[in-house]
Amino acid sequence: MKKLYYEYVRKYSTRNIFLLTIFLCIILNFFFLRIVLKNGLTGDDWDLLFSYKTFDPQPLNRISDAWMFKGPYVTIQFYYIGLLEAIFGINYLLFNIINLLFKIFASITLFILISKIFKNFLLAIYSAIIFSIIHSSAGALMYVVKGTEYLAIGFMNLFFLYYYR
Repeated sequence: MKKLYYEYVRKYSTRNIFLLTIFLCIILNFFFLRIVLKNGLTGDDWDLLFSYKTFDPQPLNRISDAWMFKGPYVTIQFYYIGLLEAIFGINYLLFNIINLLFKIFASITLFILISKIFKNFLLAIYSAIIFSIIHSSAGALMYVVKGTEYLAIGFMNLFFLYYYR
């Protein structure tokens, strides 16, 4: 009976730690990075959006031409800014909120990855919090088109977690 009780407490305390970490990541990101939400589009963002709008009426039909036109790294950003503009119009606030949500996604997946690999919740919490607030991980939020990097980090964490399992 005592063993069952400890397993029950451990299971629910682990879940509470996970939920607390998610809450902390969301609050810290929005608290420390709320100034980023006021940013508009930078020169690079405007350049890629203009290129997307003038490239072709149906840019998805010519992905290989876009790859040759912009190169492998910038092609993803080229389509990302075009997709955001097609969904939201020219709404800078929503662009930056989407990027911030991708950063929160990357923080949460980092927490899951560290907790599974090292089996240390304290290390995982510190890693997620530091990733949430450190300036070097927030630098990409200055450009709307760099939101793809947070999406890539989040999926890279998930794929590594799947590989590790």
